[in-house]
Amino acid sequence: MRIFRTVILISLLCPTISFAKSPESQLVNELVQCAAYYQISSGILSDMKAPRMKGVAEKLQAQYKIAFGLANKYDSHAIDKFDVAKSTLLSVLPDKQNLSELMAAYKDKCPQIISDPKKRLNYWQMADM
Repeated sequence: MRIFRTVILISLLCPTISFAKSPESQLVNELVQCAAYYQISSGILSDMKAPRMKGVAEKLQAQYKIAFGLANKYDSHAIDKFDVAKSTLLSVLPDKQNLSELMAAYKDKCPQIISDPKKRLNYWQMADM
């Protein structure tokens, strides 16, 4: 069931990726999805008011700022795309306190994208050929 939900989650976000017109747009779509993931996760962990999770929530908030800053670098309208991505993620999150499905979809992918966005852009440029 968990895998099924993750597939649904990713498939809901794929239409924004499918209709992107350029490699830069593809990258921006991924970056705003990551920013949304980081912000949602940070918020949920902060709301738990668990002292052990404070550091994790702060790290996620920092990752959100990096991902959104990168998206904004490539697209000045990234905020609009971010709002859509965040709304979509929140709408498919079955339990607002359970991050397992978001983590399954984004915890490995997002750090790679934000650590080397040029490499990811090169990927989209090659895929566009």
